[in-house]
Amino acid sequence: MGSAWAERLGGLPAGATRVTAADGPEVGTTCLVLAIGFEHQTADQAGVTDLLDRPGIRVVLVGPPAEPSISGWAGALAQRRPEACALVTVAAETSKAEAVRQGLRAAVARGAEIVGYVSADFSSPVSEIVRLRDIMRSRGAAVVMGARVAMLGVDIRRSAVRHYLGRCFAMVASSILRTAIYDTQCELKLFRPSPALGAALAMPFSSTIAFDVELLGRLLVGGPGIAPLGAGEIIEAPLKTWHGHQHANPITDPARVLLAVRDLRRIASDLAARRRADRSITDM
Repeated sequence: MGSAWAERLGGLPAGATRVTAADGPEVGTTCLVLAIGFEHQTADQAGVTDLLDRPGIRVVLVGPPAEPSISGWAGALAQRRPEACALVTVAAETSKAEAVRQGLRAAVARGAEIVGYVSADFSSPVSEIVRLRDIMRSRGAAVVMGARVAMLGVDIRRSAVRHYLGRCFAMVASSILRTAIYDTQCELKLFRPSPALGAALAMPFSSTIAFDVELLGRLLVGGPGIAPLGAGEIIEAPLKTWHGHQHANPITDPARVLLAVRDLRRIASDLAARRRADRSITDM
C-alpha cells in the first residue's frame, strides 16, 4: 500500500519505532490517539474495536513494546486492520505526555479532518466521543474538550475529593492560560489540524501530568509567524457519561499533586517566555 503514512514525521526520539498503517490523506476522517500502558490505566480492547467500527474513525495506539497490550492485541489489530489502525511504539521511559504528542503528530500526518486523544480505558464511552466529534463539525470549532460537569440528568462518576481538587487545578490553570476553563484534565480532546496545532506539537512538553494545559497554552499563545487560536474557537462540551476507574493514577496521590504543581510552574514560565518573545517580534 506504499510507504506508511506516519513515516512522514521524520526523526524519532532514541528508542522509538513505528509500525504504521496505510497511506493518507484521509479527508473527512477522525483520527484518535490512545496512549496504552501509562498511569495504571487498563486499555479497553472492546472499546477500541467499537471505536473502529464507527464510520470515518481511525486510531493511533501508542505505547512501549514491552506493554502486553502493545505486543499483543494492539499489534495484532494494527496488522489486521491497517486501513484504520496504526501502532506507534515508544521507549520504555517515555512519558504519557510524549506518547500523546507523538500520537497526535502521527494523526496529523495522516491528513485527517479531526484529530484528538481519548482515554484508553474509555472513561468517556465511544458514544460520547462520537457526539463531541459531531459537535465540532456542526459548530466549526478549532478545539472541542469534554467537561465533567456533575449535574442532574448526567452520569458523571467521580469522587468528591477528585472533583474539588480538579476544580482547584482548573482555577490555577485558567489563570495561567488567561481564559476561563472548567475542566482542563478530561482526557477527551479533539482538534482541527492547523498551523497552530502543528507548532504546538513541534517540541516535547515540559510537563508530564499537566500536558493538557501546556498544549492549550501553546495553542492560545501561538508562535513566531503562527497566529494563536482565540478562546472563542475552543468549546467545552459537558459530558453526559463519564465513569472514573479506580485503577487509574488518581490526582489525590500526594506525589502526583506535587508533580502537578511543578508542571504548572513550568508551564507558566514557558508561556510567559513565549508571550515575551511574541511581543519582541511584534515590536520590531
